Amino acid sequence: MSSRNGIKVQGDLAFVNVVDTKRGFVFDGDLKNLTATYNELKNILPNVLGKSLPTEFEKLGKFVLKGKVKVTPDQMQASVNVDSEIGSTTSDLEITSIDDIDFAEYTGDIELNDFDIGVFFNDPLFGLISLKGDVNGSGFKLDNINTSFIGSVSELQFKKYSYKNITANGQYQNNKFDGELNIEDENFKMKFNGLADLSTTVNKFDFKSDIVYLNLKKLIFLQEIVLQN
Repeated sequence: MSSRNGIKVQGDLAFVNVVDTKRGFVFDGDLKNLTATYNELKNILPNVLGKSLPTEFEKLGKFVLKGKVKVTPDQMQASVNVDSEIGSTTSDLEITSIDDIDFAEYTGDIELNDFDIGVFFNDPLFGLISLKGDVNGSGFKLDNINTSFIGSVSELQFKKYSYKNITANGQYQNNKFDGELNIEDENFKMKFNGLADLSTTVNKFDFKSDIVYLNLKKLIFLQEIVLQN
């Protein structure tokens, strides 16, 4: 199926109770190529997909999705690859409480490649990120996300510097990270255990660390911490 507006749907799709959703709508799809924007996809089935797509997905712009998706009235299972205007993602997630999708709960594996989280979360402090790991939490908006992450971050742009080679095990909520970081960047080698609060204009930290190497000339972010202290 395709449209003159650029929507493309190619794959094997099954629908149950698509007209009378009160009887329990089910969508089961093996998608070879789904090309659309958030609003276009919502408009295809507004009473169903409109409720199960997080509003933040509008920031993806035009995207191409491939993989398997199953949607029921209370949960979604998605094992998909998504290439969008702000980066690519690969995920295998089980998402529940989708009746209030922006606050839905999820668990599974996720991988981001050159994904612009600054645009996605509307936070200019951040730029591109590439990571791979396990997530378990809730929320898709910056002001309500509450998730644990265990995995590796190959690159994270923060305040115009790209930190590389990070392993993380912690909780992220309200723009605060509480947990363990091991950074093996060429200009910054450190083991971190504690709280990093980036939710206010002045960043706050409460942590124990073992700094092996630090190049302050390269790290604008850490220059500010030193000046504040």
